[in-house]
Amino acid sequence: MLLTRQLHVPSRWRRRGGSRRGAKGPLFGLAALAATALVVGGAIAAPAPAGPPRTVAASQVTVVTGSIFRVGSQAYQISGMRTARIARAQCFYEKRVGRAAQRALRRMLARGPIEVTPVGGTSLMGAPFVAVKVKGQDVRQRMIARGYAIPRAALNDRRNPWCVQP
Repeated sequence: MLLTRQLHVPSRWRRRGGSRRGAKGPLFGLAALAATALVVGGAIAAPAPAGPPRTVAASQVTVVTGSIFRVGSQAYQISGMRTARIARAQCFYEKRVGRAAQRALRRMLARGPIEVTPVGGTSLMGAPFVAVKVKGQDVRQRMIARGYAIPRAALNDRRNPWCVQP
């Protein structure tokens, strides 16, 4: 008699939400349409302001990640860019690049008064998307130009560009 034993698989390894292939419901097409609408002539279009700009002193800002910062207890996410994760990184290199992006954002925001303009919408964590300028320069464009971030519409969000597998 052959005895078989079922292996225990930790819950964090199990797939959630059904199949990993294909579209994830009716909003997938809408998200793809919105992503392509941001691309204008090969360049990423800046989102239209959704509210009045707010000027914040650099001393009031705490940088959380390469794209998220706090002013007091309110968190904000810079719209239109994607940075490497730090806390839930999939590989060592992603965590290293995420820390570098965090330091770069901290240096940029420490340069002077920060102009924060809401652009509408919120992230998955509930942080409102904002456009940020320091001394008249767009922080998003500088982070992308220096290689700390990539444009959000430039790639499929399901692929991790920092952890390349051979």
